[in-house]
Formats: sequence, structure tokens, C-alpha cells
Amino acid sequence: MKRILITSVVTLILFNLTLAQKRTTILGDAWTGEVTATDDNNREITIQYEEKGKKETFTGVLTEGYQVKLQDGSSRALKVSEIPKGTRIRVFYKRKEREIGGGRKLRINLISHIVFLGRDEFSRLRESLKLDPSVTVSFADSENLPTAAPLKMYLAVDLPHIKYRFGEWVIKWNKKHAVKYGFLEIVQDLAQADAALVVYRGSDTLNIALPLDLYDSAGNSYSATISKATAYLVIKGDGGLKVLWSKVMLVATTEESEGSKPLIEKEIEKRMKARSKK
Repeated sequence: MKRILITSVVTLILFNLTLAQKRTTILGDAWTGEVTATDDNNREITIQYEEKGKKETFTGVLTEGYQVKLQDGSSRALKVSEIPKGTRIRVFYKRKEREIGGGRKLRINLISHIVFLGRDEFSRLRESLKLDPSVTVSFADSENLPTAAPLKMYLAVDLPHIKYRFGEWVIKWNKKHAVKYGFLEIVQDLAQADAALVVYRGSDTLNIALPLDLYDSAGNSYSATISKATAYLVIKGDGGLKVLWSKVMLVATTEESEGSKPLIEKEIEKRMKARSKK
């Protein structure tokens, strides 16, 4: 019963949080991209997203009197022209009708909230590894793990139960599969590592937390909170980092929950076994 309930919630949320730049969320529709133009007169913001040569553009109108918080804790109204071109933002908006005179109405995207993102999608990855913002991060051309023996892995895992579970899995892996596919060694220094596993709470798309009432196999009820987490598997390359794999997961605050189990372990197991096929 527990697994069925969690699977249903996971399916529902992932249906609403697809990989498209436009998403439907509990806060309204959301759009992510880089600012390409602003217009103070109409409070318009235009943002663009580009992937593999394809561009999508969104234009919305910021709600009147929108406030931003300053470093001293005070707030003031935001002028859209103060947002530099090239800034990565996420906007939450709803479709509204506006009177434009003569009985005519115009449908607009009314922006109710703005989230200012990092310089690229890997800002939180760098922060988790305590790296300088200037460190280059990009997706790897190959998905293969290094052939080092043992493969030394650094963990930057923000969720204690996932970190513990992964450590236990490494012990089992080394006992059962290491002779054939290679040993794994967890190291405490990123500089010594051949690869790194990074898991942090939330994601670059949206942070949510849903309380659930679940039931164990004996019919006893317990509470858990399902929230999002982001996982990365990275290696070193070209003076920076290369991303082999990334995944936005749904995890529970209780160790009893299946959550993402054993998503991370299965992914690394698959890649460790693939090394022997080279």
C-alpha cells in the first residue's frame, strides 16, 4: 500500500513538471529562460530559452507594484529595466484579460513572481562541491565512468538517509561485484576523486513539499513529506567538470519510504558494469 500511494503521487507530480520550459505548477504556470528585452512603460519582460539550436520565447507583464527585497531587509518596487539582459530567471504567471479601450480586451501573461537563477543551470552543483562560480561545467560527450581501479568517488549528498544508503550499497557492491566490475572507494577529498555524486534538496525547476498520510504493510498509518531533490554524477574533464547523468527525483523525509530507492544505485551499477564492455 505504501509503495502504491507514493508511486501515484510521484506520477502525478512528474506529469505536471515535465522538461518543457513551460510548466504547470501549484503556483501557476512557470517559464524559465534568459532575459532578452524589457519595457518599463508596459512592465514587459521577454525571456528566451534555447536548446540544441531551437529557441522558445515568452513575454509577460509584471504585476504592478511588484516588490523586491534589498540586502538591508527593506523592499521597493522593481523596474523591469533593472534586470540585465542575459539574466536567467523563472517567472510564475497566469493568463489574464486586459481592457485596451473600445470594448476590446487583450490576453496577457501576468507575472506574479520572479525567481532569479544562477549564471547557468549548474550553479547549485558548484555550490554543493564548494567550487568557484567560474569553474566550467558541461554535459559529457560520453556517458562512461573512468576506468580507474579502484574508482574513487566523492560524495556531496545533502540528504543523510540517501548518503547512508549509498554507503551501504558500496559495501555490498564491493563484496559481490568488485572482482568482476571494479572496486568503488568513497574518498573525503574532491581532489582525490575520479567521480562525484551530488544530491541536494530541491531543483532548478521548482521546490515543493507535499505532506502525505501513508500506511505500512500492517495497515499502520504514518506521515511523510515528499519533496524534490536533484542528483548529479560528474567526472573531471577539460579543466572543469563533465556531467554524466542528472536526475530530478522525488524523495521522502522518512527512511521508510521507497522514494527514489534505488534509483541512484541502479544508475551507478549500470555504469560500473558498462566499463567492462569497453
